[in-house]
This record gives sequence, structure tokens and C-alpha cells, in this order.
Amino acid sequence: MNTHDFVRLTAATIKTRIADPAANAREIIQMLQAAPDSDVLVFPELAVTAYTCGDLFGQSKLLTSAVESLRTIAEATRGKQQLVVVGAPLEVQNSLYNCAVAIHDGRLLGAVPKQFIPNYKEFYESRWFSSAHGAEPREIVLGDHTVPFGIDLVFQAGRVIVGVEVCEDLWMPIPPSSVHALAGANVL
Repeated sequence: MNTHDFVRLTAATIKTRIADPAANAREIIQMLQAAPDSDVLVFPELAVTAYTCGDLFGQSKLLTSAVESLRTIAEATRGKQQLVVVGAPLEVQNSLYNCAVAIHDGRLLGAVPKQFIPNYKEFYESRWFSSAHGAEPREIVLGDHTVPFGIDLVFQAGRVIVGVEVCEDLWMPIPPSSVHALAGANVL
């Protein structure tokens, strides 16, 4: 089989340190180096900060450090053809969103906010995060760059067009991936 006939996808996990985006960025970069042949690398929800930060999600220092770490991860992808998706909390107009951030060749391509925030059993994300509905700003500033922001984004790297949904979004009767597929995504 010709190497151009298939796409290599990697679902990667890292040793996550709670509320330490710099350490988590280093782990993510190590994983990028360990999977140089992967076309798409997907990291866990909130991988940059850890999922279990609790009320620390309300600390501006954590959120600022998360954005700085996204820029560090982006720089580590410069010159590479991989599409990388990492989870991070992002503050947008005084609301906090649980996002998947797409990165390619040194650039932050955009951020997809989680739409369906679980608030049952051990999950109480609505304490910290807002649900995205599609009325959010279409662009946000991450560091020095303005990037697309929205529930309907798809990302292209070569012949791969990726639609991203975050955790609970997948289990809905009509998941975001339905819309992404209709928009041309060939990887969900």
C-alpha cells in the first residue's frame, strides 16, 4: 500500500500535572516527537491544564499559562505536517469554555468549544464552564494571534479534514460531528 493511501491517527495520553500547563506542554511536545509519522495527533480534553483543576479554573494565572503553553506547543509543530488537537480552557468575553485547540505547522488554527457540559453524577463542569451554542464570537485572540472560534469549525492539513467534538458532545442524539461531516470532514 502506498503511504498516501491512508491517514495515521494517534490518540495520545500524557502524564498530566494538575494546574501545570508548562509541564503538560513539555509532555505533549515529547509525545509529538515520539509520533513523527502520525498525520493527526489528538490529546485529551483539557490536557494543557488537566481536567481536575476544579476551582483553579477561575484563576487568571492558570488561564494565562494555558494560552502561553498552547503557543509553546504550536512552536514545536513548526515545519511539521501533523495536525495536533489539544484540550485547553479558554476565556472568551467573561465566559470560560472547555475547548479543543487545533494546531498545525507552528500556527494555532482555531478553537472548538464544548457544547454539552455534563452536570450529573461526578461531573459538574457547569460550575466552571459555559456551554457553546453558536452565538459566541467567531474569532478570539490567543496570545498575539486572532484565530477562529466556534462549534462548526473543521481543520485541514493536507488531504485530512478534521471535525472536532469534545467528550459529552459525542453522546448527543445529533452530535456536532454530524454537522462536521456535512461540512466535508473526513476524520471526526
